[in-house]
Amino acid sequence: MKIGIVTVYDSANFGSYLQAFALWRMLTEMGHDARFIVNEHPDVPYRRQFYHYPVSRRSLRHPINVLREYRDGRVRCRAFEKELARFPLMDMKDVGMLDRVILGSDEIWNVTMRCFKSPFYYGKGMPRRMTYAVSAGRAEISDFDQFPELRELMRGASPLLVRDRHTAEVVEGITGQRTKIVCDPTLLLSVSEFTAELHDPYLEGHKYILVYSYPGYFTEQAVTYIRQFAKEEHLSIVSACFYLPWADYVLNCSPMEFCEALTGASYVFTTTFHGTIFSILNHRQFISMPSGIKVTQILDTLGQKSAMFERDDSYQDFVRKMKTPRNYKETDRKIEQLRKEGREALADALAGKEESHE
Repeated sequence: MKIGIVTVYDSANFGSYLQAFALWRMLTEMGHDARFIVNEHPDVPYRRQFYHYPVSRRSLRHPINVLREYRDGRVRCRAFEKELARFPLMDMKDVGMLDRVILGSDEIWNVTMRCFKSPFYYGKGMPRRMTYAVSAGRAEISDFDQFPELRELMRGASPLLVRDRHTAEVVEGITGQRTKIVCDPTLLLSVSEFTAELHDPYLEGHKYILVYSYPGYFTEQAVTYIRQFAKEEHLSIVSACFYLPWADYVLNCSPMEFCEALTGASYVFTTTFHGTIFSILNHRQFISMPSGIKVTQILDTLGQKSAMFERDDSYQDFVRKMKTPRNYKETDRKIEQLRKEGREALADALAGKEESHE
């Protein structure tokens, strides 16, 4: 079967790439010819997500910081482009040849974000649309009131396989169709699929705690705890991809290299959905400070709520959560069940066995 995928596969975001890779790999393993449909009018070209031209007013005020960010961004972009090259792409003009179009996963139906107000992410002009693990993020039904075209496009997709309970409520409220909650694509594959050779002298020479979060998500309390913990445990603080002034080292790597760096970490601290998932898949000692409800829900679903950082946690709580050995036996059982259900739901949908009804 020829399948087109509509998702954010080329964002400067580890999670976006990894979920795209996982869905594409799953489809190819099922014997399908899967390709990513190119968004002809992206909100921001992906290279600009990694780096900006250094000539600007800010450059004049902070030239050293800006040049460092520019240099590091170029390094990350080159690493990303090597992995991006594995994806087969197709233009919108060729979508008529497709047997199916899958919208998702990721938050491509989150209209509170400017880039996801585009009809492209709802399958405009595409045949036989369905969804897999699509998410509306924090968008509410009322947020779609000013987008009648998007609401109509959502109604035309079937079946509707969504990633979380909130999205199920939003999509069912708009479309009047039943939905089915399925796991994120990254849970469909064995963790061994997410590998890349990583030869970094700094990581090879240090024990480290890996921190992964977008700048601005760390609280002062969290930073204090991480720094104190690293000092007591004689660890270096390694930040994956983002410059943090309190980190000892910034690892400018690709998404697959990030997965490899995570496997070598003594401990992990993250705020992100996929940072949490890959900490769990790799059986790490980790703490997750949820940046949104989706992170809280995945911790709950996989039985790892004890790893959640609470705002009123003391430093002693932090150390206990970070160092207490985790029981991954039950978590692995839950992942296997989610994987089985997700693969079956995807296969049934492609075979026409999972049609939604009004």
